Amino acid sequence: MCYPAGTRGLRGRVIRVCCTERNADGKWKATEATDGGYRYYNLTEDTVLSFALSVYEALRTADRWATQFRSLDVGCRLDISAKEPGGPLFVNEVTRWYRADYFSDYCTGEPHTLLCSAYADAWVRYAGPCYVG
Repeated sequence: MCYPAGTRGLRGRVIRVCCTERNADGKWKATEATDGGYRYYNLTEDTVLSFALSVYEALRTADRWATQFRSLDVGCRLDISAKEPGGPLFVNEVTRWYRADYFSDYCTGEPHTLLCSAYADAWVRYAGPCYVG
């Protein structure tokens, strides 16, 4: 689907929100975010999604987009944290699409292809008639 009003004919979307935290053994675990998890951190799903999309679009419209951020038109993973319950939110890390599947085994169901499929669709949009670059 093309988005004429989107940046270069494309628009960001959130595929999956994962919650990462340390378990009792001190090891990191990642699970799909739930309503209970949002409440625990005194956040809402809409707050997190809106923040993620606004950061993503800001990166895609940056002055140095063509030389430093062009791969973000295909996609990325944003690691977002909250300073404290309720926010403010901030970005820990931006991971380009080609390394962004790190948590897919934990946050997606079998056969764990949700993120790969989403990036394949994004490549079709990027390389196809939607892209205005």
